[in-house]
Amino acid sequence: APLMRILRQEGIRLNVCPGSNVALSASPDLAHHQIRTLLDNGVRVSVNSDDRTVFGRTVSDEYRALHAAGTLDAAALYAVWRDSLAD
Repeated sequence: APLMRILRQEGIRLNVCPGSNVALSASPDLAHHQIRTLLDNGVRVSVNSDDRTVFGRTVSDEYRALHAAGTLDAAALYAVWRDSLAD
């Protein structure tokens, strides 16, 4: 996809909020969240939480939920976390 190619080439990191993506119907559920596709296409991502007062989730909750849903394994989550600390 052209957009993913640009994101990858430019090293643009997307801040992803999985819980709110599902709540707002941008993703059907966590098991099928697009974060996996982004990573598989070399797009940099960070896992974030959206407004906690609205969605009731912390960043830690988001990581645990992605793992529990089988979307990302511990190694992938660790890699995302490490990359999110870079530049």
